[in-house]
Amino acid sequence: MTLRTRNTITRVFTLTTTFISLGIILCLVVLWIHHSAVYNHIHFNSKTNLKSFCFQTNSGAATLSILLLMLYAPITGFFLFFNFEKTHSAEILYFTGFLLGCFFESARLLIPIFDLWNTHSALLITSTRITFFGELFAILCLLVIGINSSFLEPQDSAQTTLLLIIASLFLTMLLPVNTTLISVSMRVKTGFSKTIHIIRILFIFSSFICFYVTSKKIKSKELQKASVNFLIMSIGYIIEISAASLFSSILSFIVMCIFTLKFIKELHNYYIWK
Repeated sequence: MTLRTRNTITRVFTLTTTFISLGIILCLVVLWIHHSAVYNHIHFNSKTNLKSFCFQTNSGAATLSILLLMLYAPITGFFLFFNFEKTHSAEILYFTGFLLGCFFESARLLIPIFDLWNTHSALLITSTRITFFGELFAILCLLVIGINSSFLEPQDSAQTTLLLIIASLFLTMLLPVNTTLISVSMRVKTGFSKTIHIIRILFIFSSFICFYVTSKKIKSKELQKASVNFLIMSIGYIIEISAASLFSSILSFIVMCIFTLKFIKELHNYYIWK
């Protein structure tokens, strides 16, 4: 894939997710003002003590977590574009795929927007499959980011990304969905949830190991720092996608943002001096 094509993809992704995010936030605000289902179902533990307000799980904190993850995608997209506009890096395409997965996970917001609690509608099933696709595509992209540094050829990034999309779509269509169970974090009960969680952790640590081993082989301090930042960023992501308390939502988002910036910075430094 050429640098121009990759920049176009990053630009289109960033602008599209920005406008959609603003539209979703505006929709939630309007529904809240009109005391709709959003107002009735989304709330914080504001009438309790400070400890409960910060640490107890509630739908308000879960909604905040989803919104922060949704906004993380376009904000990071802007940062990627301006830092790698003139720098070749296959990891950036995969990282954009990771951001796309994060953004798709915000499909959980369709539950409060359309009042899908206690329903068995096609829209609820669709939103669940979109969320699962985003989750699966994100962890596959995180895995490939690390593998790319050791095994994959940079010119194969487009084909690899396409294969990841096809694999994620195929597994998403096979996903069993139980719409009668919706957690406080607005996750519909699905099959293989524990297995997916274990795979996510294994993939992230496998990617980190590939990154770190490669950095040692080529004696690159920049890549070594990038691998550590990648690991901490990924741990923040794992916490953020299931966060349902105010403390975990905000803290994991801050960790994600800080170490995403550090990861991108060190990766950029590596390719400048490569």
